[in-house]
Amino acid sequence: MVYEYLNTQNYMKRGMLLAGICLACVLQTMKADRVEIDGVVYATDDKTATAAVVSFIEDYPKGSKLDIPSDFPYFSNRYTVTEIAQSAFYGNKWIGSVTIPNSVTNIGDWAFYGSSLTSVTIPGSIKHFAEAVFAACTSLKSVLIKEGVIHIGNRAFQNCSSLTSVTIPNSAEGIGTMAFENCTKLQDIHLEWDNNPERYIFEDAFAGVPTTSCRIHIPKGTEEKYGWKSDAASIKWHGFSIIPNQYSVVAKTNDLAMGNVSRSINGDLAYGTEVTLTANPVDGYHLVKWTDAGGDSLSSDTLFTFILTRDTTIQAHFAKNNYQVSLSAGKNGRIKSGEGKYAYDTQVEVRAEADENYHLAKWVNAAGDSLSDANPYKFAVKGNTRLTAIFAIDRYRIAIDATEGGQALGGEYYDYGTLVAMEAVPDSGYVFTGWMAGDSFNILISDRRKLSFVLTGKEYKAYRAVFAKEPLTGFETLLGVNGAAQAYYADGALHLVNLEGCFISVSTITGEKVLQFKAGDTEYPAALPAGIYILNAAGGRGRYVAKLVVK
Repeated sequence: MVYEYLNTQNYMKRGMLLAGICLACVLQTMKADRVEIDGVVYATDDKTATAAVVSFIEDYPKGSKLDIPSDFPYFSNRYTVTEIAQSAFYGNKWIGSVTIPNSVTNIGDWAFYGSSLTSVTIPGSIKHFAEAVFAACTSLKSVLIKEGVIHIGNRAFQNCSSLTSVTIPNSAEGIGTMAFENCTKLQDIHLEWDNNPERYIFEDAFAGVPTTSCRIHIPKGTEEKYGWKSDAASIKWHGFSIIPNQYSVVAKTNDLAMGNVSRSINGDLAYGTEVTLTANPVDGYHLVKWTDAGGDSLSSDTLFTFILTRDTTIQAHFAKNNYQVSLSAGKNGRIKSGEGKYAYDTQVEVRAEADENYHLAKWVNAAGDSLSDANPYKFAVKGNTRLTAIFAIDRYRIAIDATEGGQALGGEYYDYGTLVAMEAVPDSGYVFTGWMAGDSFNILISDRRKLSFVLTGKEYKAYRAVFAKEPLTGFETLLGVNGAAQAYYADGALHLVNLEGCFISVSTITGEKVLQFKAGDTEYPAALPAGIYILNAAGGRGRYVAKLVVK
């Protein structure tokens, strides 16, 4: 009985255990359903509404592009894809590329091991790599690891023999053992670490990668953090050569009309290159200073040399030269205005003042070359200038001419204070009647043939010698040969002596007739302006010619 009881008890226990296992299986099935969408198989979790990629149906064309969605609907639920399960694509030879959404936070061990991937972008939502996630992907050529990834796992890309390029983000703090071992075609490692480049990296992380051909690319401006020194031929990172970054040099001027800038080397240049800029001002201008992009002063030297460590913009500031204008005066005058400092190409006016009876003759430069006789003298400043004002005594032109019947000698130019001499020479048959001056030559200056005076500048500047024909014989001529007949002008009347019955005509010295009458009385009222007149009288006894002077 005891045995039967015990046996019965054992059967009951086994039944209860079997029932429990069956219940667990039912519950497990309810918790993790398998769903296939576009060839991708997901395991869903109703409790967390999440899904994990577990496999890929291998009847798609080779090289297919796999786009894993961030979420998908299934019946009444919507599931967020958060994981790619262990060995999900292990040895898969159908996928060529895969897009992993930011919703995925975990990739299991060997998830893509030995697959036919050619390129992959790993989002920053995946903080840590599992073991050998992409190992032995022999077709994989390029890998972009986004910002946010913290650790690249052990053997992550081991034996990816076609891998040529990988980008490692600034967020990555470590690279696991053998992570890139035997990536024999790896040519370019792009490190985005802008500070503390000595992260935790296993010694064998890049074992088997050829150090002679693989190049390291680093962020601009981080060269010194990676060990750059001015006297080093090259810098290395874990045995690999760091390729110097190329930086631009922009050289500008404040005004191209004032000058330009030339460079010792053109084009973009490697970090640490010594660059020399030369300021080339045009004539009349000079370099004031060099400034950087922020406007800070760098130098005032024409040549500016610097070591290139970043993209650089430098501006040359030019300005007009200032020049001295120095003035001096010779004898008999002084400088009145214009001396001082002036900017290049400024219009300057200089003025001199002469002593009385002197004038500015010319301005001469330091070499003695004549420049101008203008006063004021205007010119554009082109350099330091020294001018001297030269003065000369005043000079006047005395013009003389003659009417018909003779010639006038003398005239031309005379200096102030010198003696002016002129002489009237009548032709045969003519007599000299006087020197006339004034705007219309109607003012008698002298009736002497020779005229002289000391020049003061206040005299008339033009004189005319007036001649008249000699009279016929029988009566008084202009020289007064016969005194029987006479004529003169006084008290506003023309007085006639022994000329009764004669026809009288009075003309100006230039021949203009002003009076004509037959003499009767001895007086003939006539308002004659001041001047010299010629009186002609003709009668039965002959002809009489006389000169009348009206004052």
